[in-house]
Amino acid sequence: MVLLKVSAASTFAALVGNALLTGGVLTLVRQVSAGQPTSALRTIGGSAPLLPRLFFLILVGTILVQLGMLLLIVPGVLLAIAVSMSPVIAAVENKGVFASIRLSFSSLIAI
Repeated sequence: MVLLKVSAASTFAALVGNALLTGGVLTLVRQVSAGQPTSALRTIGGSAPLLPRLFFLILVGTILVQLGMLLLIVPGVLLAIAVSMSPVIAAVENKGVFASIRLSFSSLIAI
């Protein structure tokens, strides 16, 4: 039982860390591209409105990829490729979780 709790805490910490990192990088790129002065604190503060959406987006994307890996390796890899652009779509186009995943899937199919 303790191992399950530790595993759940580790998974949650990794999801939060990935959301912080993704939100920070996307905000940093936006600030640098606009010619604004940047700092680590300003970047993390600027990414705060994105963080809940990115957290759920990364959670859903991780679950989809894991389910694809459970089926076979190839569907998991295809799902990972399809979901990989969804955080960028969510940040740049200000879309929701499922709309970002849908747009990411459609951009994969268009290729």
